[in-house]
Amino acid sequence: MLKSRAADLHHIIEPTPLSGALQLAAIEIQAIHSQTPLGEEDFTASLLGSFAATIPWFEHVFEPEFMPPLDWAKYSKGSTDPRGEGSTGADFALLIHISEQYARAAIFQAKPCEGDIVKVHRISPGRGKEGKLPQPQILRLVEHGLDVMGEKRIISDLSWIYYCGYASLSSFCIPLSSLNALIAEYRKADLQIQPQLKKSIAELTGDSGEILSSKTKEAARKLWSAFNAKAARKNEETVELVHLLADGAATPPKQEARGWLPLRGNSISEFIEKTSGVMPVFQAKASGPSPDTGLAMDVVVAEINKSFESHKARTELLSGASQCIDTPRPPRM
Repeated sequence: MLKSRAADLHHIIEPTPLSGALQLAAIEIQAIHSQTPLGEEDFTASLLGSFAATIPWFEHVFEPEFMPPLDWAKYSKGSTDPRGEGSTGADFALLIHISEQYARAAIFQAKPCEGDIVKVHRISPGRGKEGKLPQPQILRLVEHGLDVMGEKRIISDLSWIYYCGYASLSSFCIPLSSLNALIAEYRKADLQIQPQLKKSIAELTGDSGEILSSKTKEAARKLWSAFNAKAARKNEETVELVHLLADGAATPPKQEARGWLPLRGNSISEFIEKTSGVMPVFQAKASGPSPDTGLAMDVVVAEINKSFESHKARTELLSGASQCIDTPRPPRM
């Protein structure tokens, strides 16, 4: 099925039915976006809808053991829930159930990109119940990732949380673990700006004790204006979205998938609880992508393959440093 739509796509890991479904869904949406550009919210919704529409096709063909469940969480943009995008900085999460006791997870913030650049600066709203003043989204995303992992974790552990930059022919994922210097710059500035913001809010509130959240957010924007052009750039840890999906769904169960958070036992349910309304993709109802994207599909696949060699080199380097464990593989697609 994957070969019939994207025959020339290069693979490092032998495709499984689930990885094929995820890759095909992502390529279909990329092809549509190359013809009719999608906004940030539309791109995320279309991608998740494509997962929901594509996976059932593969389920009808392959045995259940070759199609482990995939869950997704959409972080509500306008909700004041502490698990919404305003509090976490995240757009969506993916959770692949390898078995009942083992799963892999990744969290994404999708942004349109300009070449190799993803502009990351955006102010998240204040959250009074959580004791949070308006703050840059990247800091919320970092905080959310560290909270999910628990214990004493650092930025370099957040290799499974991504800025997903999408362009006409390619969507690439930059992990937070590769943005240490940028995050450190934001954290340093936050220590200086938070007291100033508290003072500005106190002046705006006056005797009434009430202030509109839009005014507090605008005050924060002014204080953070020097960061408006801050961006993340493609680096050696960047991976194409299509390759990342393949790694998560096709890496053998006894090996850890690069760029995914391994979850075992109770940590699976804890992750689901912290990432809000997770639902099985195969139960979602969404119309599939247009079948009239054949030519665009070829162009998108060609663009994705340009990054194949560097991704392959990194994978072989990591594989050489760890012991390979032989496991039964699903049938070839």
